[in-house]
Amino acid sequence: MEMLIRVALLAAAVIICHLMRWDALRFWTSEAVLRLCHLLAVPMRRLSPYAVRCHGNIFSYTVGCTFVDVCAGAMVLLWNRKRALVANLAMMAGVAAAMFAFNITRLTLGFVLYVHRVPWLLAHEAMAGVAYFLVWLYLMRQIGDPIGQIIERVSRRRDPAINPVAL
Repeated sequence: MEMLIRVALLAAAVIICHLMRWDALRFWTSEAVLRLCHLLAVPMRRLSPYAVRCHGNIFSYTVGCTFVDVCAGAMVLLWNRKRALVANLAMMAGVAAAMFAFNITRLTLGFVLYVHRVPWLLAHEAMAGVAYFLVWLYLMRQIGDPIGQIIERVSRRRDPAINPVAL
């Protein structure tokens, strides 16, 4: 039951994140990627607080580019009722910082690939899919892999297969 409540709270957290603008986070995300791209000699320049030009194309930073939705959903799953409030908040701060760094790395790598002629669909979209999967694996490991536990329980309920006896 607790997992169902957490999943509902996760959905609410993600929806609420997308209802907000996150202007400062969008700017700092784009700024960090811009600076890393300059260090890696990726030709990019700022057009607005939330947009850059790279390789002749304009890219706008949206809420989804910040990973704030992923971070908020993760916090719902990682909150430990047995841990003290301060310990939970410290864990959240650490996870948020790690996710910010992970996201900046993901976005920067996408631009590096893009300027080296990898199509945007692979350089950014496929990279995002891999990033989401890695976060999911991390979360499942941290919360005891409830999906794996359900699969194990269901498979134990089945009748054991009849093993043929070799003659």
